[in-house]
Parts: sequence; C-alpha cells; structure tokens
Amino acid sequence: MRIIKLVGMYLLLMIPASIYANSGTVGKFSLEFKYGSAFSYPGFDPSDISSSYFPNKPDLGNTTDNIGANTYTTGSHSEMTRNYILAQNAPDTQLKNREYEILFAYAVSENSSLGFSLNRNAIDAVNMGYGNAIFSIGYIYNLINNNPLNLTDSEVNALEGVFPYYRESLRNFRDFRTINLNYTYSFATSAKVVPYVRLEIGGGRDQKGHNKAYRAGAGIGARVYIQGQNYASVELVGANYDVYRKSEFLWSLMEYSMKVGIGRRF
Repeated sequence: MRIIKLVGMYLLLMIPASIYANSGTVGKFSLEFKYGSAFSYPGFDPSDISSSYFPNKPDLGNTTDNIGANTYTTGSHSEMTRNYILAQNAPDTQLKNREYEILFAYAVSENSSLGFSLNRNAIDAVNMGYGNAIFSIGYIYNLINNNPLNLTDSEVNALEGVFPYYRESLRNFRDFRTINLNYTYSFATSAKVVPYVRLEIGGGRDQKGHNKAYRAGAGIGARVYIQGQNYASVELVGANYDVYRKSEFLWSLMEYSMKVGIGRRF
C-alpha cells in the first residue's frame, strides 16, 4: 500500500501545478489502445497468495512443505533428508500475462496531460504446485478406505517426497480489472518522437478472487508520430497490485512489463 500512497501524493502535488503553469494553453485529446506483457515479477511466491500453493522455496523451518507431515512423523532421517532436498529443488512457479489498456488523455498544458485508463491484466500461472496439506488429505482418505492401494509407510513417504513435483498450468490465475487516473509529462511537444514519463493510480477487482485490488504504477516511454496525428507508442511500466478483502490486506504483487500501442491525437 505504501507505493500507492506515494504515487497518489505525487499526483496531488503535480496536477494542480501543471494546470496553473499553463492554464491558457489550448489542450488536445488523445485516445490510445495498448497491449503488453510482463517480463518480471520480483519477489513473487505463490504461497503469499494462498497457503494451499507450494512456495517457490520453502523456509528452512517449514517442515510440512519441506519434508511432509507423514514423513516427519514416521520417516527415517534419510527419508526426511531426501524429501527436503526434493522440495528445495522443485520447479518454481512462473507467471505469464496479457495486458490490455484503453487510455484517454487531455493536455492541460504544453507538457502535461491528465487522463484515465481502463486496464485488464490476465495472468497465467505455469508450474503451479500445491501445499503438502493437500497430500495429507489424500493420505487420510486412503486410510479411511482401508488403504485400497496397499501402500507401505515407506511408499507413502516416497510419494510425499515427489508431491512438490506435481505441477499444473492455470489460465487466468489472476484477472485484474482496474480504472486508473493518469498523469503524463511529455519532454517534447512538436517533435516526431515524443518521450514521456507517466504516473498512474487506480483500483478495481481481481475477478478470480472477487477481492478489491488497488494499482499504482510508473512508466517511461515514447510516442512516434507516423502520419499526422496518428502515432505508435512503446512503454516500460512498473506496477504494484495490493489486494484486499474488505479492509483486510491479503497480498501484494509487483510486475515490470513492456507495452506497445497505437493512438490518435484529436
């Protein structure tokens, strides 16, 4: 939430100053459609979102996911060591996404513009694993049904050791839809190539969890005017999502992405 507060404070300071500095300047509207994809999710760990997901690297003291509850109770030292090594070397979960944005902006001065955007960020999870608690549920179910598979304790412990390698790909693992206020500062106004920086803050929902999502971001990019008022754009963006259930903070996600777009100034 800290990054969202910082961006919000900066917007409150910059917007009035920009309007006052060039209040007599005739503004123009622009409409832009953008598509992007993230290339980094620093610090992402699926267990931050839910304890039912297997962490990328279980903490040293996390015996449940590192070793397994059954192996920790009934296993030998060699079985516990084996499971620990397997868990620490299990595949990491990766995120891939598709971002869509419609941006509407109005130039309030020679260099500054205000606008709003509609954003959708559909995130897929690759190699998603599940916490050992789910394995324990299967183990209990097997016991209740009088062990129809005739598994020995050693076989159960071995299965528990390889369980972190059970992986799935989840499409639309998260689906953020937000409305954002934007402030853009352009470094040139009459050139064919116009570099700019942009701040944005907004909110909406994570459609998968039906929880509130707050978004704050900053980007640097350039518009290249192709013909008349028509242009193409490229932008590097860092954005943070904070997810809440009512007033309770749940988890946070940071991403860095690249976006390309086409637009027109009117």
